[in-house]
Amino acid sequence: MTNLASTQIYAILGIVLIILEIVVPGFVMMPMGVAFLITSALSSFVPDFTGQLFMLAVNLILTFLFFSKVIRPKLQRNRFLSNAEALVGQKGTVEEEINPKLGTGYIKIYGDSWKAITADGSIIKLGSQVIVERLDGNKVFVKSL
Repeated sequence: MTNLASTQIYAILGIVLIILEIVVPGFVMMPMGVAFLITSALSSFVPDFTGQLFMLAVNLILTFLFFSKVIRPKLQRNRFLSNAEALVGQKGTVEEEINPKLGTGYIKIYGDSWKAITADGSIIKLGSQVIVERLDGNKVFVKSL
C-alpha cells in the first residue's frame, strides 16, 4: 500500500466517522474521525503500514483522552436541564404527609405537585420544607431540611 493510498483511506474514514457522529449518539465517532484525520496527515512520515496502525492507535487514545477531559466537560457545562432534571436540589413544601409505609406523599415545587418519597424511609409532616435529592420516573426522592 502506498503512502498516498493509505493517506486517502485514513482521510475518507475520518470524514465518514465525523459524519456518522450526526446519526450515532454518544459522542464516540467524532474522536475516532479526528484520530483518523490526524493519522492521515502524519502517515506520509511513516512509510510502513504497521507503523501507521501503531500511530493510529496512539492517535485514538490521545483524541479520546482529549475529548473526554477537555471537550465533553465543556459541552456538559452548557447543557440545558429539562424541567424534571432541574428539580434536583430545589426546595419544596410537603402538601400531603410523606409516609413510605403508607405510600403517601406529595410535594409542591413551582406550583406543580410531585409524588414524593423519602430516601431514608422517614416520615415528613404536612407543611415541612424538603429538598429534592433525585428523580425516579415521576417520583422525587426528598429529604427534610
